[in-house]
Formats: sequence, C-alpha cells, structure tokens
Amino acid sequence: MFDKRESEKIVLGNIIKNQNLFENKEVENLKEEHFELIEEKAIFSVFKDAYEKGISNIKSFFLPELKKKYSQSEAEKYLLTAKEYYLFSKNIDPIKDWKTIKYHIKVLEDKFSRKSLIKTLKELEKKANNENIEIEKIIGDFSSKMLEISSKTKDERVYTSEELSSYKLDDMEYKQNLKEDAFIYSGFKDLDKIIVEGFAGTKLTVLGARPAMGKSAFALNLAKNFSKRKKPTLFISLEMGALQIVDRMLAEESNLTLTTIKTIYQHQQEVFGSKFSKSINKFAQLPFYLADGIGSLEEIITLIRKMQKKYQIEVVIIDYLQLMTSNKGKYINRVQEVGSFSRGLKMLANELNIHIIALSQLSREVEKRADKRPMMSDIRESGNIEQDADNILLLYRENYYLDEEEKVTYDSGNSEAVEVIVSKQREGYTGMAKLKFWGAQQKFEELDEIAESQKNKVENTEEKEIIIDNTEFPF
Repeated sequence: MFDKRESEKIVLGNIIKNQNLFENKEVENLKEEHFELIEEKAIFSVFKDAYEKGISNIKSFFLPELKKKYSQSEAEKYLLTAKEYYLFSKNIDPIKDWKTIKYHIKVLEDKFSRKSLIKTLKELEKKANNENIEIEKIIGDFSSKMLEISSKTKDERVYTSEELSSYKLDDMEYKQNLKEDAFIYSGFKDLDKIIVEGFAGTKLTVLGARPAMGKSAFALNLAKNFSKRKKPTLFISLEMGALQIVDRMLAEESNLTLTTIKTIYQHQQEVFGSKFSKSINKFAQLPFYLADGIGSLEEIITLIRKMQKKYQIEVVIIDYLQLMTSNKGKYINRVQEVGSFSRGLKMLANELNIHIIALSQLSREVEKRADKRPMMSDIRESGNIEQDADNILLLYRENYYLDEEEKVTYDSGNSEAVEVIVSKQREGYTGMAKLKFWGAQQKFEELDEIAESQKNKVENTEEKEIIIDNTEFPF
C-alpha cells in the first residue's frame, strides 16, 4: 500500500523518465501545488515547461533552467532529488501500468483538494469569529467555495477515440446488467417512452408552466412515483408549507378530494376515514423528504449535500426557481442571478450524481399568443436556464383557456387532459405525452386509463357530492 509521499515520488519519477506523459490530460492538469516539497515543485515546473516548449533534450535544459530560478546549491540539490525519484519509480512494480500511474495522480488530486478544504475551513473560522459579518453571508460564501473545490476534483479531460469506445462498451455492459428498478422512471408510460433513461443522475430538468397548469401537483406526483420505486426523493418547497404539500400528496394517494383531506377530522368514522388511514400509513413508509423555510441557493446546496449523505437522495425537486435568492448579492440583474441558480444546480447534480428537477414560472407572453402552448423561450428570467438544463418539460392545460361549453373533460367532468411537452432533451428527442388530471384529487394518470378511472369513480360514489370544480385550485 502506498502513502501520499510515495505517490508524489512515483508520479514525478515517471514524468522524469518520460516527459511525454504530459500528453495525457491527467498529467497535463497537474500543478506545482499538487506536490508538497519545494524541490518537487521546482522539478515538476521545469519538466512541464520543457514539454510546453517542445524541448526533447531535457538533460541540456534541466540544470541550466534550475540555475536561472534558484541558487547554485539549490539547483544541484534539486538535480539529486530528481535522480533519486527517477530511481525510486524505476524500482516500483508495476509502474509501467498507466492505470497505476493514474491511481497515484488521483492520490495527489485528493491531497490537493483536502489542503484547499483545510484552508477554507480556517478562513471560515476566522469569519465566524467576526461578528461584523452576517451569518448568512458566511454560510453563502462557504457553500460557494465548497462547490468550487468540488468542481475542481472532477477530471475535465480529453478522451481518445479508443478510450471513448471502451467507455461506451462498459456503459452498454453496465446497462444490460441493470435491473428494471435501477432506472428512475416517472411512472407515466408515454412520458417514459420519450425520456427513455428516466430521471437518471447528473442531470437538471426544468419543469415550466403558467399558473394554474398544475406544475406543483405534477411535481408531487413525480416525487411520489419516484419514492414508491424506492428512490429517495427530496422535495424543497419555496412556496407552500409542509401541511399543504402533505395534503396534496395524500389526496392523490387516497383518491379523496383535497377538500376532504383538509377536513378529514370530520370524517374519521366514515369510509373516508378508513381510506385516509390506509393511505397515510402507506405514505409514511416512503423514502420521501420535504424541506420548507429555506430560499437561498447557498442554503439549498448545503441542505442537498447533507440529505444526500444522510439518506442517499437520488432525486431533488425544487418548487420553484424564481423564488430562490442568493446571499452573494452581486448580480447585475435578476436574469443573471436566476441563471446562476440553474448553473449552480447543474454543477451540484454532476457532483453528487443526482437528478434535480427545478420548477419554473413562464412569462405572460404565452397569454398574448393565439396558440397558448408554451415554448422554451417563455421561461421567466431564463438567462442560462435553457442552456444549463438537460431536459425542459412544459405543461399545458387547454381547458384553462376555453369557454365552458368548449371544454373537453372525462369522468363526468371531473378530469381533463394535460400535455407534458418535452421541448428539450439533451440525450434524446422531443415530444409530447398526454395525461389525465383530476384537479380535486391532485392526481395525474395515463389518458388511456379512462375505464379504470370510471371504476374508481363508481366505488367512490359517497364522495361524489363534494367533488368540486378544478378552477378552485390555483396551482
């Protein structure tokens, strides 16, 4: 087993033996700061400089270059160190294996990140002891620094065609061996046919809609479907309180109206009470987590990291993007600020290998068009949102714009169609899935499940008289 000092010697020794190692992105990305001792920094600096200048005769370059930067005694000392490292690496088996060298480079990168972290923590302690600095700013600056350190630990590299081919074959083998429950599907067949790999990690999805389209209800349906498939899901609400959220989820789970759920204390001895008890017991077993009362990007990032570590969260849903704030307070305008939110969330999704779904309001420009179907450009304060998002889903409920006599409904007028428009998918095609929405129950279903829904309607005849019009709910 190698310690970190040996890793430094092995990496530097192999660079001394073969400066063409700089052709590999892993070696090229190394800096002097990745090495501990001053002589290591000096040796690495000279070899990297020789490579960048295209100097092949390193023997005639090395010592003179050292003497330009250091004293005679220091230069000679560093020359002896270079020879020592060369011999050290030569005698380690199996150093010629590139995977082994990559392992030791990773050790250096890990050590460098830890040093950066220690430095940041010391700065944090100093700021925390300064009562003139607001605590929100301290936490915000710390979260931003953590995101920066984390992003630097990710290897941004260039792949050869051979490496890319190997990577793809490995990916194929991995997916062939996956069980069906390993994927994170929405639970809606038509939508899952479009987003074929489901809501996999490292992606940012933006779910946009005008008010009253049902985006919060749809997001909660997704959250429940994910958690029912044993995918730990975190819902961050910036708009509704905890009881509002749980009422909506229990209405969908129990197939009782939202009004009934809100007044369930009046119905405990009725059939509604029995259905409610069964539903709340099922709901209590789900790996679903709800957070409210936070609003800044920095607080949200800190919370997500904490929850992912504690509960292995796989999906995060944020309701909604335009309600977020920042503790930095240095943005020129709101568009730039909201754009920074989408970028920060995308980076976090990559870092933690999670899927983040951010809800978004759409601008009023939709209302001015003859065709009210939303487009990507309708996203409010879009900035970089369209660019950062891997997927963009837009909801459209046609009945909202129609006169009463023109509306198309199902189930005796208690449900209606909602279009889920996939207007962007970075790794797939666009399209539209049509779902059926029960406003009173906050429930989305496949549109072709009309017969089953009618059956449910008959079974719930005692509830029929308190089903109310969808327009009562300002989603």
